Amino acid sequence: TIKYKTPNITLTKVNYSETINGKEYETYNITVEVNSSRNIPLVYSYFNFSDEGVISNRLYKCTDGLVNCTEDISNREEGDVVWEDQDSDGAYDYVEWFVLNLSQSQSYKLYSDKGFPIQITVSKEILNKPIYVFDNILWRTTITMYNPNAFATEKIYKHEFPLGSMDIELDDISKNLAYDPFGRLAPHITIIDKDDAEHPDSVYLRAWTTKTFIVEYRTSSVTVFPSTYFPDYFLVDTPAKIVQVLRIRNQAETDIENL
Repeated sequence: TIKYKTPNITLTKVNYSETINGKEYETYNITVEVNSSRNIPLVYSYFNFSDEGVISNRLYKCTDGLVNCTEDISNREEGDVVWEDQDSDGAYDYVEWFVLNLSQSQSYKLYSDKGFPIQITVSKEILNKPIYVFDNILWRTTITMYNPNAFATEKIYKHEFPLGSMDIELDDISKNLAYDPFGRLAPHITIIDKDDAEHPDSVYLRAWTTKTFIVEYRTSSVTVFPSTYFPDYFLVDTPAKIVQVLRIRNQAETDIENL
């Protein structure tokens, strides 16, 4: 009898987001590997994955590495593919299965279907136009969210503001600006439904429903700095050319019109 050991069998995974036929997916590339010259007849594999916003999962076996992944083993006849909800939130976040006859490596793809993306439209208008010099500018932004899916979902949406924005209200409720510590976002607020206390950090949308939110705020005024230039000399009986330059500065840090 000869006994010997081979290196541990490893499972590596890489996940990324992609859109397929208009739907959003979180995709996992999974590879089970062993450094052995002999086939291993049965290998138990498992891993956890995110269930946030996921409505369904499909597991595919690949050939040629991760090139051809068309064999759906999500409900394999052998019954060895098991899905579990380990955090008890009503959605699968764990899968286990057996790799049959592992020869060095075997790859899989897990597709977590998140459905169609929430459709968001944003329109902005100035309430006190035409704008007069040295008047504060009053803005209204209308945000509309539509859920095109046949199921309810949540959307986290952070609305960004130009620097210097003040007196911010979301659906007539005063809001303070939040600041991203990593600098990826401008000063912002999180859009929420004031009539939905169960979702304090997101917008809950039922199937095929639309919600509209009104954001109002003000920014600093437009300023004008005039400069007048006279000619070096004047001629008798000749109109003098006097030049006045107006330097107009928009302090709102966002485009305006009708000044």
